[in-house]
Amino acid sequence: MACATASGSSAAPDCSGFTVDALGRTYRTTAVALGDRETIVTKSGLTIIPDMADPRRAAARLDRIEPLPPADVPPALALDRALDTIARLYGLHTAQCVARQVEYPWAGSARSVDSPA
Repeated sequence: MACATASGSSAAPDCSGFTVDALGRTYRTTAVALGDRETIVTKSGLTIIPDMADPRRAAARLDRIEPLPPADVPPALALDRALDTIARLYGLHTAQCVARQVEYPWAGSARSVDSPA
């Protein structure tokens, strides 16, 4: 199971939704929120209750943790990076399918990545 993490800071990046949504659209990933406290409040005021509050225990139960982009990453770049990750993990066709689902003209779709690395 892969995991997109929620930052323990009080200002989780708003573009994180693109990353979590894109990974979820593969139907091969389960996103869970990790945190070092009971609640996390995003910049826009959304309160997130982490699925797993103990990062050490969570790491033992998950096969992979995909970090969310830093707060200064523009949303389109966050989506590009998420699609690149999907291409690396699940192959180019899966990444192209996700890009089509969100109607995003992903430049990475022109690259010849035939299989996961």
